Amino acid sequence: MRARNLKPSFFKNEALAECSPLARLLFAGLWCLADREGRLEDRPKRIRAELLPYDDGSVDDLLSELHDAGFILRYSVAVGRFIQVVNFTKHQYPHRKEQASTIPAPDMPEASPVQEQGITGTCPAESLIPPPEPLIPSSDAEASVAAGKPEDGFEIFWKAYPRKEAKGAALKAWEKIKSKSETLQAILVALEWQRVSTDWTKDGGQFIPQPPAYLNKQRWLDEAPPNPTPAIPFDRAAYEAKRKAQLAADREAYMRQEGAATVPVGGAK
Repeated sequence: MRARNLKPSFFKNEALAECSPLARLLFAGLWCLADREGRLEDRPKRIRAELLPYDDGSVDDLLSELHDAGFILRYSVAVGRFIQVVNFTKHQYPHRKEQASTIPAPDMPEASPVQEQGITGTCPAESLIPPPEPLIPSSDAEASVAAGKPEDGFEIFWKAYPRKEAKGAALKAWEKIKSKSETLQAILVALEWQRVSTDWTKDGGQFIPQPPAYLNKQRWLDEAPPNPTPAIPFDRAAYEAKRKAQLAADREAYMRQEGAATVPVGGAK
């Protein structure tokens, strides 16, 4: 199964509310079984095993209920029977690397509906899910990941991470992560306390893990101190100014010492 988007309006859709509770649960599950075009095989027994293994009732009847309500289209072609989730591509944003659909589209000449839909006109699925909105308020993390751009998710991590080294290796480590959207959110939350921790700010930040190590070792899962006290951020400009002033003072002191130890020519009796 695949990860899909579920928005709050799913629970408030009045047309969907006319369906039985189990049909509504099945409808959300179909998104996870469908391919990137919103199509899947119409095999009730297999669908039941995947989505409703602990519930009673006929999945075939539930699918017919969703079909009659206009949320799915059950159709057949010469090679078999299939389901199209209505308006799936308007509301879902599959991973760009997800395999292309191999199921014939329902609008092909040889396709025919298994049963007539009970609702005509505007499909109730049109208003089911609004355009994607960020899961993390005031951030563009979810927008890029949901839009099927995992590399943008990595760029968000890279921009937020305080150490900019080994980007290529970090990208390889990022690609190994399965649940990128959820992981990105967890990383951004962890970085809020990690970037101001004593370990990461002392000695000019030299103890900040390199990005590949941070990702490979899942350091975002580290536990925050009970009451973390933010360390004073390292101010490199102030440090350099202080160091130069100290060097000048040391040089001046050395020159004075050398002058006092030198005996002028002809001064000795």
